[in-house]
Amino acid sequence: MVFVVLVVVGLVGAVAAYVATVPDVDPPVPTSVVDDTLEVGDCVVLVPSASGVVAYERSCSGRVSGRIEAIVAYPAPCPAGTYATPIVSERTTLCLVT
Repeated sequence: MVFVVLVVVGLVGAVAAYVATVPDVDPPVPTSVVDDTLEVGDCVVLVPSASGVVAYERSCSGRVSGRIEAIVAYPAPCPAGTYATPIVSERTTLCLVT
């Protein structure tokens, strides 16, 4: 019985020593930053919702609804060559290009 207790204590000590020596590893930093703060130049996916449309920032290398060319106060018009996507809940309009 004493032998079993000594083995268990030894194993717990060995595991604790190993965990203490393993270096912390930070997750890799993505090459394209998606910070969910919509800004000119960001690419977005548009999703219908009960309150209108919700825009989610996505990497421009994937499938997207468009790239933000301008952000204007709702209901101001968008510049020529863009299409307007009102985000009523935020009182803004995203002016997108495809």
